[in-house]
Amino acid sequence: GQELANEIARRQPSIEILLMSGYASDAFEEELGPPDHASLLQKPFGMGTLARKLRSILDAEGRGDPELD
Repeated sequence: GQELANEIARRQPSIEILLMSGYASDAFEEELGPPDHASLLQKPFGMGTLARKLRSILDAEGRGDPELD
């Protein structure tokens, strides 16, 4: 997942990435590190937590769909 996120970020630098992990946030490999535009959501989480995280990412980038607000 981390390698894929880094490759996506390399190809599309402005893309926001949401990583989900059951491991501690410090488990990311030091040499790879998460991409600049990456957020981390720790498992386990509920649908409400996922929805709030996605909403905050979309709102921070001004990408929120007014139809869904």
